[in-house]
Amino acid sequence: MHADFLFELYTEEIPASYQESLISQWDSSIRNVLKSEGLQFESLETGGTPRRLFVFISGLQDSQPVREAELKGPPKSACFTPDGNATPALEGFAARAGIDWQKVEFREFGKAEYAYALSKTGGKKSTEILAREIARLMESAKTPRKMRWGSNPFEYARPVLSYTAMYGKHTICFPELNSFGAFSCSSTIRGHLIYGPHSISLSSPLEYFTALRDLGIFVRHKDRKEKIRSALLSKADSLGLVAEIEESLLSEVTFLVERPSVVDASFDSSFLEMPEAVAISEMQQHQRYFPMREKSGKLSNLFLIVSNSDTQNGDTENNVRQGNQRVLRARLEDGSFFFREDRKRSLFSRVEDLRSIVYMDGYGTMYDKAERLGTLAQYLRELAKLTVDSQKLERASWLCKADLTTALVYEFDHLQGEIGSEYARLDKEDDSIAAAIAGHYLPRFQGDSLPADSISRLISIADKIDNIVAGFLSGKQPTSSQDPLALRRQALYTIEMIVDSEWRLSFRQALAKALSLFPGGNDPKWIDEIYDFTLGRMATIFEKSGISKKMIRAGMANASDDITLLYKKLTSLSGLSSRDPAMFEELIGGFTRMANIIAETSGETAVEPEAFLHPSENRLYDFSARLQSLVESSRASAEYDEVFSELASAKSDVDAFFDNVMVMHEDFSIRQNRLALLKAVVEPVRSIIKLSELK
Repeated sequence: MHADFLFELYTEEIPASYQESLISQWDSSIRNVLKSEGLQFESLETGGTPRRLFVFISGLQDSQPVREAELKGPPKSACFTPDGNATPALEGFAARAGIDWQKVEFREFGKAEYAYALSKTGGKKSTEILAREIARLMESAKTPRKMRWGSNPFEYARPVLSYTAMYGKHTICFPELNSFGAFSCSSTIRGHLIYGPHSISLSSPLEYFTALRDLGIFVRHKDRKEKIRSALLSKADSLGLVAEIEESLLSEVTFLVERPSVVDASFDSSFLEMPEAVAISEMQQHQRYFPMREKSGKLSNLFLIVSNSDTQNGDTENNVRQGNQRVLRARLEDGSFFFREDRKRSLFSRVEDLRSIVYMDGYGTMYDKAERLGTLAQYLRELAKLTVDSQKLERASWLCKADLTTALVYEFDHLQGEIGSEYARLDKEDDSIAAAIAGHYLPRFQGDSLPADSISRLISIADKIDNIVAGFLSGKQPTSSQDPLALRRQALYTIEMIVDSEWRLSFRQALAKALSLFPGGNDPKWIDEIYDFTLGRMATIFEKSGISKKMIRAGMANASDDITLLYKKLTSLSGLSSRDPAMFEELIGGFTRMANIIAETSGETAVEPEAFLHPSENRLYDFSARLQSLVESSRASAEYDEVFSELASAKSDVDAFFDNVMVMHEDFSIRQNRLALLKAVVEPVRSIIKLSELK
């Protein structure tokens, strides 16, 4: 028999991030147990609201199928003691078969008798299996914090009030849950906490969804999320505005309400005079409101609230609007006060105040860091031969950390950079300088945008290299399990920016310069240690670009410390391999064969073309000259497509050489000349890739 199964856990309100994680855990665990226990079903769905978590299984088989299997046990001679009692071997076999030892049969097999038994497994009721799994989930589900209530030791994210379980038309109580606290199974579900009704009887599991939907409760969180999104867009459009919907905020709000409605509200337009990032932060981060913008992109003083109330009632809607407006006004007044206080001074006048902020114990203040950033950014500019305005770069380097001394950043630390950028514009600083103050913090997380301009990128790279160097010198470098200063991420972002910009520079020289600006940074070991750490991050980025590990090892084994050069070389090499894998394998095999032949040779012998005896030697010699020239020019241009195209074209010449020429000729001078020829061919290849890694 197959029927639908429903389980709803009804609790006090659970934090949004907890509930979203719990739903995912329950979904994964229930799916796994259904599969491992061999229970057939049509579909499984999990979801919930702040107060509910449900599991709905469509077309669930009522019990496991029974499986039979014949088991062969120990020989009869090992099954009984001299007085006829069962030995531990027989008892163990019987226990494994799930029968009494006296029911074990014996059959001949060869020249002896062996114990046999028919084992039957399965047949358990689905609801019994699910009851045990649900009890386990309630005990083991992971959340940052748990609560217990009363004298019961059971803990869950928030107090559990009741549960409802149904299979087909029948309500089920799970004895396994009785010990978890003062909650009980119920044949009904509850409506909205405030608007009720207190109980709703269900005639079938499927009625669960329609009964709640009739009350305005969208119990499926994906449906609720889209309902909220649609309502936000619709309300904004009716006001002639555009809703600014941040996905992470929308996901959070989805688990703050179960009966969503949208209310528009406003704040005094005078608050728009302060940086809009402050108003947006107050609305999104602190109050979970959705800002709106005018069609021109300007921030509006109207905003949207997602309420869990019945706002179709005019009085309720007005109460929601007025209450939230009062709360937001108080917070915006604080922000406005901080803004007015900050604006009594210019941003540049705050640079000296950085002397009072410690950067890292033993490594100076934020003023010292700003000074290092300016020096290192200028050095990177010269190293990469960039045509960037030196004075603007210097000014931006001094100003990029100055907003750390402002009251607004002290209150809203996640806005550092954005506040400084806005203050710089108000101070009439150059647009490129203002952009760099915000841009040098980018990227802030994986997938974030890179700084848009060269000044921002130079300071961003300098900032991240400075952090990496300080981390290593202070003994806080990453380990296999910890990275307290997030140095791996900063190295990744540094490499991404260099590759994206296609800047040509010696990374080891950049590290040496950064180290020289720190006390105790002159020990050469630090350059090697930090550069080796950076190489590991390069491999990660290159692999994400689709380059195989084998290619990466081959290209990085004899790499220069020019990151852009290395990336372009690996991209070209990978492209050649992917276009014709079979040809590539044969080609590399040919060059590897050459390398193996000359491995035992020593000394330098010049190639004498006039001593060639076969045309294939001449063709291979011409190829080696072309290849050497291309390799040298590629180092200057960082373009390797021609090099690898030339390699691909050489396959016929390599094959012809080995088909027609005996390298180890009995004549010593001929043999030496041919070995010198192979060396002239192999050396340019080995200068860019390690052949042994491509086997």
